[in-house]
Amino acid sequence: MMMKKFLSILPVFLGLGCLFLVMSCNRQSGQSEDMIGAKPSQTVADRKIPLPNEQVCMVNNAFMGKKQIPVVFDGKTYYGCCQMCVEKIQTKRDARFAKDPLSGKEVDKADAFIVPAAPGQEQVLYFESEESYRQYLLNQG
Repeated sequence: MMMKKFLSILPVFLGLGCLFLVMSCNRQSGQSEDMIGAKPSQTVADRKIPLPNEQVCMVNNAFMGKKQIPVVFDGKTYYGCCQMCVEKIQTKRDARFAKDPLSGKEVDKADAFIVPAAPGQEQVLYFESEESYRQYLLNQG
């Protein structure tokens, strides 16, 4: 009887645990609970090109509009939005590298020219240089 009762409420606890993990990835260390789901502090019109590295979660490839958690790896600084992202930067190579959309070359995110993927979007693209980004824009038009 007791086991049946436990098994009937187990999915509720598992669901809450998963929800907590998903929501915590968007939180920076030290943020209060009321920051969950908050919009970035900058609007699209406020953004400068290139985007500041320290305001990009390099694991989620998203402009966050505020300083992220710095992670030094092999002498370079990467940024993540939460402890899970920090761990991924430290352990997963693909969290530190991307492909330049124009050349297809591998780009170290710490050295990249970072821009919004499209107007109004939080997602970002990583280019090997400003020249590569400008050529990409010409090819899009």
